[in-house]
Order: sequence, then C-alpha cells, then structure tokens
Amino acid sequence: DSVGFDQTKYSKNTQFLVCDDIEDEATPVNIPHDSVGFDQIKCSKNMLLKSRWYDDSIGTIKLFVTRRTLLLLPIFFFTGYKQAYQIVTFGDRFFNTSTLGIEILIFYAADVYGGIIAGNLLDGEYRKQIDSERKNLHNIVAKQCILLFVVVNVVGNICAVIQEWPCIHGDEASSCITKISIAEWRVILPSIAYASWGFTDGAAQTYCYWVMGIFYGDSTSEESRVIGFFTCVQSAGWCLGFLFVPLSRMKAQWQLAMTFVSFIVGILFALVELPGQESETIVREGGFLIERPTIRTSSNNTQPELQHLLYQKSSASTGSNFFLEINFK
Repeated sequence: DSVGFDQTKYSKNTQFLVCDDIEDEATPVNIPHDSVGFDQIKCSKNMLLKSRWYDDSIGTIKLFVTRRTLLLLPIFFFTGYKQAYQIVTFGDRFFNTSTLGIEILIFYAADVYGGIIAGNLLDGEYRKQIDSERKNLHNIVAKQCILLFVVVNVVGNICAVIQEWPCIHGDEASSCITKISIAEWRVILPSIAYASWGFTDGAAQTYCYWVMGIFYGDSTSEESRVIGFFTCVQSAGWCLGFLFVPLSRMKAQWQLAMTFVSFIVGILFALVELPGQESETIVREGGFLIERPTIRTSSNNTQPELQHLLYQKSSASTGSNFFLEINFK
C-alpha cells in the first residue's frame, strides 16, 4: 500500500533503491520489507550524485555489449562517418572557395530544416494521442522518418555519383569538372547533393535522439549513458571518416561508396530495433508515472522473471518526487 504496487515475495538478492529527493537529510522510507525482502536504505538527495559517476561509467561501457545499442550503433556511426566525405572531400573538390562557404550555409540550413521536419513527424501526432495509443504510433512514425531520410539521402548520393563519374580516372581527367563557381549552372547538381545531405543529417540525428528518448528516457541515468554511447560512436565515425579524407589514402569515389554502405547498414540494423516492439509504453494512473516492467522468460523456465521496475510518484503541490527503482538479479 505504501508504494502502490502489489506486494510480492521476491528472492533475497533483489536490490532496491528508495530515495525521497526532497529531504536534505537521510530519511528512511516506510515499506514493509518483510514482504519483499527489502533492506531499508537511508539516502539523501545528493547521495546519487556522489556515487553515480562510477556506475554511469561502467553502465556506458556495458552498452557496447548490449543487443539494443549494438543494433543502433551503425546508424549512430553513420551520423559521424558521412561528414568527412560530404563536407570536406566533395565540397573541396567541386566548389571554389567562395562557393564552398555558401554551400556549407546551404548544408546546415537544410540540416536545421531536416531536424524540424523529422521532429514534427516523430512528435507532432504523438502529443495528440492518449497514452494507450502511443506504442503503435511510435513504430509507425519511426518507419516514416527512416523512409524520409532514406529517400532524401539517396537523391543526394545520385547527384554525387553523377558528379563523380567523370572524375573516376582522376580529377585531372578532361571530363572532370571541379572548383565550380556559384555563378555557373553546373553548381545546381552538387548543390542539390549538399542540401540533401544536410537534410539527412538533421533528420537522422533527430531520429537518433528521439529513439534514445523512447527507449531510455524514463531513467535519467540510462538516458545519460546512452547519449554518452551515441557521442562516442559518432565521434569514432568522424575520426575514421577523416582518416581517409586524403585522396592518397582512398579515392573520392570509394569514400562515397563507403559512406553509402555505412548508411545502408545503419538503416537495416535500425529497422530491427524500432520503438513500439516492446512494452516501453508509459501508463498514467491517478498521478503516478509507472514504467512498464521488463519481463524475461528463460528457456528452461516458463515462469516470467521481472528484470526492472521504475515507480515514481509526483506531487504537484510540493514539487516532491518519490522514486522506487528495483533491479532483479
């Protein structure tokens, strides 16, 4: 009764962490521990801040061997890897200095626009739905967003292939046109490529942050860890991409090909791990915010096993928050 869920006898290795973050001093929480095997833990509102950095570091490292984040890793990697060819290799070769400045402006303007469009697509209709309908909507809008930046990115890559094809035997080939001025009509095709890539960058990164929020947004610690994981993988993509920028290390056409391969791999794996396929839906009941528990059934045991539960109660009048986080070993 004191925590609002059915009291069930769990094994003694069940771990509980209960804190009232309003109290400055350590205060016990009144829970009938004899019914759940619970040792009361006294904790202050600053306790987690003092001890969590180590747990967050270990937790972030563990994401590199977690199925969900491994499936999202390729699309995270792509958001960093593509920048090297698109902005540096392609831009430096096909635009003169003054034109490149304008094209970079076009790239990032399209980047912002892509983020806005993707954000409205992912969250616009979402806010209009009641909680029970959101789970299926997650899956639908995720697919729509992925389809959107797939189409736009393919358009950009087609323009790049057309621009690169005459230069396949080297930039010195007579048919290879480089250092294009903004005043020439030939600037249109590479400009479309730049705008398409910028839009894709904004839409893809918006999708990445959105999907991290859907999967991990109900736990601040989990969300911070997955964002750290995303930043690490994205930075690795940047580093590897720029490693091959010099044409002496990899021809421009191969850089384009590898960028597109990383995109295809990222999309294929992202489609395997779409929101709405598991019980991540949030349910509201009388002011309580409850994260649906993660359930696992072992191969040799048909009895479902509760892995994680997060329970929160908020008071609008006092601004206080009560959390009960349970992790079952």
